[in-house]
Amino acid sequence: MSEGTEDVAESVWNSVVQMVQEENWMGEEPSKIEMDKCISKMKTGKSPGGDEFVAEILKYGGEELRNKVYEIVREMWRRAVHSEEG
Repeated sequence: MSEGTEDVAESVWNSVVQMVQEENWMGEEPSKIEMDKCISKMKTGKSPGGDEFVAEILKYGGEELRNKVYEIVREMWRRAVHSEEG
């Protein structure tokens, strides 16, 4: 496997390491801070999608609503991790 590796640029090997680190990150449960960042980036004033959900509900629904949504997100994440396809 190492045969011919001297011809590969150092930047290529560095990117391989970064991809492995990213893959490990993707296996971690989402944090409340990550969810809050995503919610803050949601655009308001848009028509709801097929689920009839609008961003304003999460953005302005209060901390109690966000906490409940976060509980649901965490539960869905755990189920996905332990599923046969996960």
